Amino acid sequence: MLTKSALLDADQEDVPSFITFSDMRMVVVRRSKGVGIRVWDNARKERQLFPARQWYPVKKELRVPAMYTRFDCPKIVKMPDILGAVLDQPMQGSVSFELNGTKHNLLVEELPDRRLFVQFMDLTNGSLTYPSGRYHYTDAHENGSVFVDFNKAYSPPCAFTDYATCTFPPQENRLHVAIEAGEIYSGNH
Repeated sequence: MLTKSALLDADQEDVPSFITFSDMRMVVVRRSKGVGIRVWDNARKERQLFPARQWYPVKKELRVPAMYTRFDCPKIVKMPDILGAVLDQPMQGSVSFELNGTKHNLLVEELPDRRLFVQFMDLTNGSLTYPSGRYHYTDAHENGSVFVDFNKAYSPPCAFTDYATCTFPPQENRLHVAIEAGEIYSGNH
């Protein structure tokens, strides 16, 4: 029985509203094709049988120093999502770094705490890592100085369930090098 109502903040807000009862947890999700509710059921047998995630051994050389450059105004880039839509996503800046003697740039989202959210694709996608790319949060940048630690790159939520919604890296974030670091995708999630 409903005893009172409340306004809920969606998952993309600074502080989303979660509803928890028993083994269930829910949050409102707002995506390109509308509004829905994401439900986590910790009592599902799939949660107990979920295979362990696999990671490459840490490679110190794949924690690379980078320089973050904030744009004067966010650059709007086209980003496809798992639902088949193409979203206009604001990118606040880019990180530039050198890897194996080659310079690279990636578009990034800057979070309020100065961490950077990086979505990228590389030559391992589809064979060793998740086909549609991987994600990585940097530590907070200091006056633009930051490390991109590919050892911490992970598969997006849609790698683990058909019920997640994910955006894929923008075309500009395709690296023409194999990044054999971070999470390995075995395809059995």
